[in-house]
Amino acid sequence: GEFLAAPAQTTRHTEEFYRSVGEKIKLIRKQKGLTQKAVAQRLKVSQQIISRIETGRENLSLRSLKNIAAALDCQLQVDIFG
Repeated sequence: GEFLAAPAQTTRHTEEFYRSVGEKIKLIRKQKGLTQKAVAQRLKVSQQIISRIETGRENLSLRSLKNIAAALDCQLQVDIFG
């Protein structure tokens, strides 16, 4: 396939999206009384990865997001609007 560079505006929206997802993960983790290290251990990843996810610096696959939801014992809901 052909690689298409995203326009700057799209890139900014993408970064905001990653940040908002990360903030939600952090909020739920704290509500559950879990540390980043505890979540990392459940997912078999480093604590640094959890930190990167929570600050929006890690691009998550849908599979990773599903695994995080399971590690946090919460439901994952994805809404797509047209």
